[in-house]
Amino acid sequence: SPIRATTPYEGLYQLVASNLSSTVFALSMSNSTDGKVLIINTNTSNGVKMGITYTTPITDLPIGITPQESAASSRLLVAYIATDTMDAVTHIGAIDPTTGDYTPNIGACQTGILAGGFIATSNGVYCAMGSVITPPLVLQP
Repeated sequence: SPIRATTPYEGLYQLVASNLSSTVFALSMSNSTDGKVLIINTNTSNGVKMGITYTTPITDLPIGITPQESAASSRLLVAYIATDTMDAVTHIGAIDPTTGDYTPNIGACQTGILAGGFIATSNGVYCAMGSVITPPLVLQP
């Protein structure tokens, strides 16, 4: 496409949905070393249209997102590579879906760059290649 030709890295990378609210998170790449996460309200009741609630910039290289949810709260975890070092460690940051605020480097998958993704439960984050981020990142309701 013409947009792809002029900004070859820009585009949607991943979409994930929240189980707790009518929210979808979209990871979009800005260029080869950074991106942004769109927090989209999908509630269309009473004629309301879907809309972007927050746009959160990720200043490093984001490679994946996953929601971490408990019975009462949620946050979105972002896996990224630090662009200043570009080492083989996958770092994890967190976005608060109610404010769009981003906290980088809350943990890291020390076994290397993610191959196959990562998953978050209310008890912690489990990385591909068997790495577990400890201590568990427990959500408080």
